[in-house]
Parts: sequence; structure tokens; C-alpha cells
Amino acid sequence: MRQLITFLFLCVLGSMLYAQGFEVGHTSMTFIDDNRDTREIPVEIYYPATTAGEDVPVAGSNHPVLSFGHGFIQSYVDNIYIADSLVPYGYIVAFLNTETGFSPSHEDFGLDFAFAIDAIKNEGQTAGSLFEGTVGSTAGVMGYSMGGGASFLAASYSSSIDCMVTLAPAETSPSAVEAGASITIPALVLAGSDDCIASPADHQIPLYQGLGSNCKTYIEITGGSHCKFANNELCDIAELLCSGTIDYADQHNTMFRYIIPFLAHYLKGDANAITTFNGHLVSDSEITYQENCGVTSIEELEEKYSVKVYPNPVQDMFTVSIGEGIGEYMDWELLDISGKLLQTDKVWVTKGNSTLTISMEGYSKGIYMLRLRAGNVEGTYSIVKE
Repeated sequence: MRQLITFLFLCVLGSMLYAQGFEVGHTSMTFIDDNRDTREIPVEIYYPATTAGEDVPVAGSNHPVLSFGHGFIQSYVDNIYIADSLVPYGYIVAFLNTETGFSPSHEDFGLDFAFAIDAIKNEGQTAGSLFEGTVGSTAGVMGYSMGGGASFLAASYSSSIDCMVTLAPAETSPSAVEAGASITIPALVLAGSDDCIASPADHQIPLYQGLGSNCKTYIEITGGSHCKFANNELCDIAELLCSGTIDYADQHNTMFRYIIPFLAHYLKGDANAITTFNGHLVSDSEITYQENCGVTSIEELEEKYSVKVYPNPVQDMFTVSIGEGIGEYMDWELLDISGKLLQTDKVWVTKGNSTLTISMEGYSKGIYMLRLRAGNVEGTYSIVKE
């Protein structure tokens, strides 16, 4: 009963935290990549608008960009529900309309993700553009099936991507599994337990396991299927014998239960969102999951090494005091909220007091992570920059 109450509370809290109520605007653009023989990259862009419609003014500013890739022999229209669900929360969702045929280039598709993000950010800096002054600094990639695998390629190609969300991602050529080893950004991999098109055992689990992300989560929706991550009749026919035991609405409700707080945390810096995300994980009877976000054992670190971190919140710099040691190095890393490494070094710890001063000058206000590691003990502190 307590878990149910907690779960319902987190659902209500999540809706209060993230709801923005933007209308959904739409525009079509074609970007040109001169580095790939002037390759044309048509995109369908859905964005927060003052009123719903075509080419209407953008509402608000500082909107993160999400680049989305479709499945094999599908198009962006099969995943329009993604825009309907995420744009009201303040995201610009760019659907790639490339590689829709029977012989797609997964490599080009992956490169298209990254190029579209950079191009839209450039639009935000261009005088007279529909998006002038409205595009935020953070960005993520999302993809379904083939597009999910290509998201792995995109994240391995580009440093401008802050996080990734994939829906039933499938292996690609070049290998998305192999590309995953070089990916360090936070990642959310969603799968359906009844997927017979690209089964979790053959696709999503190897992709998840191959990720080098600082924080990664694999969520398998019980009774979920491959095609219910999209709306495509041919796909539905292909999985008639394994279409899962839940309907579209249930599968979509479950996936957005995690996608919304995940993006709010990693693209908007909402510290409360990850609490909601983790609360759902431990309370949700409709999923199974795996998660690897590193070992966080601050209590053990402080007990063994007498670590103190102060001041926190911080303005220009903070100090790490280490009161105990046995003659060894303690590694430290400062990361931003998306998991990007900002500073790293090590300090020699001996019996007695050691101190480390870390500068925060030049960093914007927000939440950062300080990771300390010595021997088999690791702890991660949240650092608030005022």
C-alpha cells in the first residue's frame, strides 16, 4: 500500500513539475550538409508555439532540441505522437525524413541526427529565423527501431548530444553495439517484452550492455511489443502473432512515465525529475529494469576517508577535505548535469589531512556532480552553483 501511495504521489508531482501547456507548431526545413556532397536533410520540426498551426511564432525560449529517427521503411508520420507528447513540455522535436527506402544507409542516418541538431541550434542564432532566440543549449537524440540504433551512431559521432532515448532500438551497420562503447552520455533504452521483430535478447539488451554511459537505464515494458512504439499498419501486420498483451495507450503511457522526467533532468537540469524517475522504477509493476549509474556510497567514503565537501551551495570555488588515508590516490571528476566531464585529476591521500580546491568560476548556475573514487569506494556529491 505504501508503494502504491508513493507511486501515485510521484505521478502527481511529476505532472506539476513538468507541465508547460505549450501549443504545437510545425514547420518543414531542408538542411544541406556540404561535407557529404551537399546531402539534403529534410526535417519536420514540431515546436512550442503561441497557437497551434503551420509556421506560427515560437512560444518561450531556451527550448532543448530532440532529433528523432524513424524505423525501417517507415517515415516520421509513424511517430508523430512523440511531438504531441513532448512539445507541450517545451521541446523542439525534429523528425528526420531521410533513409525511408529499402536500402537505408545507417551511417548517413546517424550523421543526419547530429547535423539536424546543429542546424536548428544555428537557426536559433540566425536573425530573421523562425527560431531566432528560442533554441536552448542542450540536445538529445531519440529513435525507434532502426532509428534507435542510428541514435547510438549519432551519439558516437557528435559531442553536441547531451542524452539519448531509444524505443526498441535495433542493431545497425556499422554496429550500434560497437559504437555504444564510446558513448558516455546518459541513456534510456526502452523495450517491449513481447517484441518478436527486434527482440530484447538480440537487440536492446546487447545495445544497453555495450553502452559506456556514466548513467544508463534499460526498461522493459511487460506485455509491450515492437510495433506499438510506432503507428504503422505494415508493422502491425508483421507482428500479428506477437503483438503483446497491452494496447497502444498503455504502452505509450508507460514509456512517457520515464521519458518525461528523464529529459527534464538531463536537458532542463531539473534535479527533482530524477527523483520522480527513480521512484517510478522501484514502484512500477508494469516493467522490469536494469540500471547502472555507478556506485554512490558517500557514507562509506566519508567513513573511510573522513571526506567533507564545503561550501555547498558554492559561488566561485569549493573545498574537499580528506582527513584519513593510507598512501594512495583519490581520483576526482566534476561533471555537469548531463554527465559531461568538465574537470578531472587526482590527489595523493596519506595519513593526516589533505585538501583539494576546485574552481567553479565561469560555470553557469545549476547542479553539478563531484565524483570521488579511491580503491573500491566511490561517492558522488551534488554540487549546487549559485
